[in-house]
Amino acid sequence: VLLPYSGLVLAILLRVREFWHCPVNRFALIWILFVVVLVSLSGTQLPHYVLYSTAPLFVLYARVLPRIAGRFWALPGLFVPGLILALGLFHPMIPEPKHLRDQEQLVILMQLLAHWWWPLVLATASLILLALIALLVPGWRLSQRLIAMGGVQLACIALIILPIISEARQRPLKEAAMIAKEAEASVVSQGIRMPSFSFYRQAITPETAPVEGQWVLISVMRLHELKALNVPLEIQAAGPGWRLIALLGPRTI
Repeated sequence: VLLPYSGLVLAILLRVREFWHCPVNRFALIWILFVVVLVSLSGTQLPHYVLYSTAPLFVLYARVLPRIAGRFWALPGLFVPGLILALGLFHPMIPEPKHLRDQEQLVILMQLLAHWWWPLVLATASLILLALIALLVPGWRLSQRLIAMGGVQLACIALIILPIISEARQRPLKEAAMIAKEAEASVVSQGIRMPSFSFYRQAITPETAPVEGQWVLISVMRLHELKALNVPLEIQAAGPGWRLIALLGPRTI
């Protein structure tokens, strides 16, 4: 959200001593610092809490913007479309993750990039061209360039990044849910919580041990528990870090 305007953050940092002498600016700086430190020290897995610092940040943006000019401050707006293009060009160089779930997720992502290669390249190149035009067109104020860069990043996220992530993460799960729904199977989960699976299947998936005739949505880290039962198992669907397995034997975990 804030990346296209992060050049203004640098401008604020370069003037932090000057801003500190103004009570309003000092209050905004303390507010931002308090939120960032609190979120960092809390170890939360919900970093969006840092958005509580955006209100004073916008105040500082408004105060620093009239003092600066030039295209340099709008350069961060090229980062997201440039990163997408680099990912498409150099994705074979991405190191393989250590965790099996991440490895499988990366495989799906690479398959999507290969399948959508030309549409992604054309869309990304078009957005980069728009960003360069916004950056280089003469006569524009910095505020106009920043707004244009924000629009380019919004298009990148809405039209490229979110569809790819959604397809990579949700398509296997949705297909598994549809398989279970069509089979009218009784499904439980083990070591994994996937609310979207229940949503797509339109049925609650309790987290409990499977019994004879049930299917289990299970984490790959818990597969050894099923294999230890020495009962017939049938994999119905698979995704990054999970498997949907029909338990055909009479025993339970």
